Amino acid sequence: MTKVGKRIISTCSNGRPSQYEHIVERSRVIEVDGALQAESYSKHTPQSEVVEELFRCFSVIDVHVHYRQGTLALERHWKTYCWRHRLFCTIVGVVYTDSFFAYRQDFLSSGADTTTMMGYETFLGTLASSMIFNNLDMSPTEFRCAITKESTKNMLRR
Repeated sequence: MTKVGKRIISTCSNGRPSQYEHIVERSRVIEVDGALQAESYSKHTPQSEVVEELFRCFSVIDVHVHYRQGTLALERHWKTYCWRHRLFCTIVGVVYTDSFFAYRQDFLSSGADTTTMMGYETFLGTLASSMIFNNLDMSPTEFRCAITKESTKNMLRR
């Protein structure tokens, strides 16, 4: 088995060495005096700055996918046998999840008390309710206040 180095082609950042290195813990079985023993060792691989930046930002995608496929899980609840329906479920899930992250970013940047911020499931319920019973003549500020009042009522009912 030949080991071939992996390469990344990038149009941003640089290839300068990073201050971090990738460390992988490995183990192997060796024979010592006729007995088998497990031996542990570490494999150190230097990283470049572009790889460091990739791994620092890569988990953000996993968080988005976790919200979309884990909590919302439209693809699991809607039985989709046609590729168009699966694509529609994916797009709706991305829109809902992006809406929640936009709400959260707006809420956190406003400096409001974080204990009053809606969770993902409460936000989805409020979003669905406001999409079904919409009032298109509201200003964004009135809409934000209405969502906050609705979420407070929902939390008090539980």
